[in-house]
Amino acid sequence: MRAVAIVGVGSTPFGKLEGQSIIDLAVAACRDALADSGVPQEQV
Repeated sequence: MRAVAIVGVGSTPFGKLEGQSIIDLAVAACRDALADSGVPQEQV
């Protein structure tokens, strides 16, 4: 088994968000988490 770590977090606003799908929200949270981590894209 490989060692893993959570090194960044991202979230989206809570509530009814007109015009945004669950995919839109997930992508935004993932992008925020990747940016927060400071890990270069090549290492993900």
